[in-house]
Amino acid sequence: MVFDINRSFERADYSTINLTALRRLPVYNLPPTYHLSGFGAACAGDAPGFPTYFLRGVYTQSGNNPPYRQKNPAPDHVITDPEDANKHYRIPNSWDFSSKEKMDSGVFHRLWVPLPIDHPRVWLWMQATYVHMAHCYNDPTEREYGRDGTLIWPIPDYEIINHVGAPPRAYDGITHEEVESVFLPAWKYKEQEYVASKRYLATPENHLAVRAIQRFYPDHEPIVEWIENPPLDGYEPNNRFWEACSSSL
Repeated sequence: MVFDINRSFERADYSTINLTALRRLPVYNLPPTYHLSGFGAACAGDAPGFPTYFLRGVYTQSGNNPPYRQKNPAPDHVITDPEDANKHYRIPNSWDFSSKEKMDSGVFHRLWVPLPIDHPRVWLWMQATYVHMAHCYNDPTEREYGRDGTLIWPIPDYEIINHVGAPPRAYDGITHEEVESVFLPAWKYKEQEYVASKRYLATPENHLAVRAIQRFYPDHEPIVEWIENPPLDGYEPNNRFWEACSSSL
């Protein structure tokens, strides 16, 4: 979610930001021809109040990131002081968009003051996480873009076809009776074998929602009821105030 700074700066809840640690970061003096984006960068799925929701991109008058300079390079992102909208703190450019695990270390966790796990905002985030990741499990046997893949369980038909081929059907030289008696049983055996090979991954502990929440709250226990029946009651996908605000509009 990206906030409109004109309406959200006053509403942003900085209680989840360690202001002492933030104010130890170098101040960035924004050139008069540069401008900042709204709130939020690489924050999808992060816990309520995590510093990524407060990041603001730095842009030139042409709408580009500032050019790299060896001496005093401009930051890619800053966080604005809650008590001075014109004071911005530099976030090191070394953090990595591509890996949530890399982002978890360093400056972001030094800046974060977690809400209690039973806080209403945290529960709204957990609800959204279980809904968003319904039926999804971590699959280390299928690599995607250099990281563990995702198993959808129950396995959908298209995934079965991708791995064992389409069900056999009659065509020139192969009768319907031969398909039913010979080819289809062989295909069903391969299908069952493939499904059985993945079944061990579909456990509550391996559910992607559980793993995502445990990145921030390691003591979170799987909510089996939410795994079996994603909690859609009261879920408002377009009202995600809990990301960086204390209350809804």
